[in-house]
Amino acid sequence: MLPLQMESEQMVMSITVNGTHVPLPNNWHVPAGKEAAAVKVAPVVDITHLVLGEETLFHLVRSYTGPRGHGAVVGHDCVRFADEVSVADLATDLAGRYRKSVERKRTQHSSGGMINVTEGYVRISCPLTSLPMQVPARGVHCEHLQCMELLTVLTACARTNVWNCPICFAAMRPSEVWVNYRLQEWLCAHHADVARVEYVVETPLDKPLKVLYLTKKEMRTEEVVDVDA
Repeated sequence: MLPLQMESEQMVMSITVNGTHVPLPNNWHVPAGKEAAAVKVAPVVDITHLVLGEETLFHLVRSYTGPRGHGAVVGHDCVRFADEVSVADLATDLAGRYRKSVERKRTQHSSGGMINVTEGYVRISCPLTSLPMQVPARGVHCEHLQCMELLTVLTACARTNVWNCPICFAAMRPSEVWVNYRLQEWLCAHHADVARVEYVVETPLDKPLKVLYLTKKEMRTEEVVDVDA
């Protein structure tokens, strides 16, 4: 990964494939005091363009330079052929799979096994971007009702290789993402009104969502005084 500061020196890792240096991914970014709860995944380096050719074998070297005593670093390199899935495709897949699951549950049963929300205030703007959400989502382990834009939170997790909720730091792997389909439907149907909305109030499944609109702020009046009069 990228250089690490150790005491007064830096430890630098480098990877070469057939003698060609490979750009390294970012380090894990974990807030202070959250290391124990961090869901970290191994960083991935794409070497496809260096190994897919006429040669059936390739030479991969991982080396370190840095402070004395850290020359031998324990680690494993795993090389696999895999299909790359973009974050956008992952977001589309998660939203589609969750919606089908919810529709099936609603057809087979009413609200059995689903969270019965009495009332909870949710902002319609994503706390990560401050923009109105299109696909609101949060983690199944999150204790807050506030959602984030699905594509934004997936991009943040993929970039840092840490799959935790940016708000509460609960585990939030792709399989643990919950899409708020009710809020998504409301946002789609009322996209022209989102600028006037302060909160959407979550209600039980058999009742429509409530909306709290922004109050009109009083216009400030200014009096101009002619000092020369």
